[in-house]
Amino acid sequence: MQDGLAQGRDRDPGDAVPEGFAVQEPAPLSEHDKAVKRRLEKLGRNQPKDGSSRAS
Repeated sequence: MQDGLAQGRDRDPGDAVPEGFAVQEPAPLSEHDKAVKRRLEKLGRNQPKDGSSRAS
């Protein structure tokens, strides 16, 4: 019984999606989405690489 479980874990869940159903390209970002993305990217650049600024 365990052999069947191990085999199932080797499969990619995306393999079950028939061709034509998965999104080929994401929808374009709205102006608001672009502004949020720029802000998050700016905040990410200001974070230390070692993660020492994380709250505990």
